[in-house]
Amino acid sequence: MKEKATEKRQLEYTIIKLHQEGLGYKKISDILGLKRDQVRYICKKYETTTDKNAAKKDIPGRCTNCGAVFELQKYSPNKRFCSEACRRKWNELHPKMYSHMCEYCGGAFESRNTKSRYCSQECYNRARFYREDDIVELSQDLRENKEHITPEWIKKLIK
Repeated sequence: MKEKATEKRQLEYTIIKLHQEGLGYKKISDILGLKRDQVRYICKKYETTTDKNAAKKDIPGRCTNCGAVFELQKYSPNKRFCSEACRRKWNELHPKMYSHMCEYCGGAFESRNTKSRYCSQECYNRARFYREDDIVELSQDLRENKEHITPEWIKKLIK
């Protein structure tokens, strides 16, 4: 039974590779001895294109990073990588970036962390360890109606 499933995955992978190399459904079906609609179904299932781009959907039982075939286990049917090293390498090359607003200066920035609050170490230090000099400077700027970077917690106190 496992051999048949592995065979099926290998056939799907071959169809996808041929389609990505620019062959049409009919040519692939002639080469592999399948019906054209079977080839079309697999290509649509994995959303492949003929412009040699990688498939949009992952192929079950094939590593997303290196392309190696691996056995899917019953407890992990959606496994995408053959090893932890491949998963780490993929994540290094394809980082998820999140948009944030700095709580000190109000500037926009991106980071890999979902809970980042400050755009830089300087903004973190100034917000965390607000100095007497900063308070004097802020009060002068407020009296003269000048622009000044004010931390959110001070804005809340003023309101």
